[in-house]
Amino acid sequence: MPTDTYESNASVAKELEEAINNDSTLVSAGKSVNVLWDGNNYQIVSKTSTNASSVNVSSITTALDTHLKFSSSLGGAASDSAKYRVKYTDAAWLGGTATAVNGSSNLVVASGDNTFQLSVDGTASGTVTLPAATYTSNGDIAAALQTAINADSNISGASKSVIVKWTGTAYKIISNGTSSQDISVTSVDSTIEANLKLTSTNSGSENDYSFDLYDGSGSGSDRSISLNDINFQWNSTDKNLSISRKLDTAPLHEVLYIRCN
Repeated sequence: MPTDTYESNASVAKELEEAINNDSTLVSAGKSVNVLWDGNNYQIVSKTSTNASSVNVSSITTALDTHLKFSSSLGGAASDSAKYRVKYTDAAWLGGTATAVNGSSNLVVASGDNTFQLSVDGTASGTVTLPAATYTSNGDIAAALQTAINADSNISGASKSVIVKWTGTAYKIISNGTSSQDISVTSVDSTIEANLKLTSTNSGSENDYSFDLYDGSGSGSDRSISLNDINFQWNSTDKNLSISRKLDTAPLHEVLYIRCN
């Protein structure tokens, strides 16, 4: 867990998730987790879609456990359920498969050739700049893209805004609008586009009427909150939402649905 001053529980969850998923042993075994913050507790959830999936915190430093409370002495315990929030998107732009960025493979963005333009709900942005920096995760890039877009004077002046979500393979730009929503990426400088893959040339396209997973508190746009083999389908005719998950070996799996008005 990186030494830092964290401003929110969601930020702690993000950094812990990245630290776990960057572990070389887990990477080699093809394993990964979500770290969720539900408003009261942290939870580490395996993404594996089998009945053999499990998570066990075998050791934790005292200082870290004082905050996370993962040890059994502080109330930590194994669980077979987790709460996710599903958000429906009317309008979004989904990029192509982007360069993976993590602790062992950083992305250095230099000044120059690091700008892009897009349209949000009919409002064309000015020239938006992805800040020059060394990025250590795709989630950090998503957060930087979101901040830069929402700071654009054309976008903010028209009372428009977006969420930029890292899906695990691509960047998804989601409109926060409630009417006439539409997102399109119109141009990206070639140097950053080589890694971001936002344009239609690199398989970027509209991704309207889609669903995304967030943790129970609603946070998590700047990281890949997902479960392997889960699918959402929306029938706009009869207003039915179906959630399904392919389970390789499990005969049954619990799905918890929470209605949010």
